Amino acid sequence: MKNIIISLAYFLITIITASAVIRIGDDLVHSCTTKCPFTLANAIFDPNGPKIEKISEGPIKGLVVFAQDEVGSTTVTGYFSRGFKSTKNYKFLVVDNCGDVVHDLTKRLKVTIYEGGTKAFTYKFDDLNLDCDKEGILMTEAERNCKNLSVRGRSDKFLKIIENGSTNSQAKIILNLK
Repeated sequence: MKNIIISLAYFLITIITASAVIRIGDDLVHSCTTKCPFTLANAIFDPNGPKIEKISEGPIKGLVVFAQDEVGSTTVTGYFSRGFKSTKNYKFLVVDNCGDVVHDLTKRLKVTIYEGGTKAFTYKFDDLNLDCDKEGILMTEAERNCKNLSVRGRSDKFLKIIENGSTNSQAKIILNLK
């Protein structure tokens, strides 16, 4: 009986390994499953960060990661270690250079304030993408009358944290992997 179990386990491990290694050459199969590139971006909140290139401002310290999958959904996950007050009402917004809201993450992100920071949070947005199409948060263009435009009219994006109606902190969303 022991030999049968060992043989079965060996067979299953071999099949699993082989299926992970073998690439299917059919381009049609790959085109059906990859609508968008895998893209990774983050927003680093660091009040003591480098002063030369200001990537964040405000008292909040933490990290938020944006991961877009091949079908265009984006998982937002993060953690803040300090800078929050438990009695305050917070909003989490993706904004452009002009401060225009590109996407409001607040309701679905459900960030829980805990001991001056937050508990770890994550949410998969099926209606939010980074660079899958022209509606992607990294692809949207700012209004023409905005004075804070970067190259070719495309503006930088920021994750802005609003505390009781006014800006508390914000960090630039930086593309890491595409």
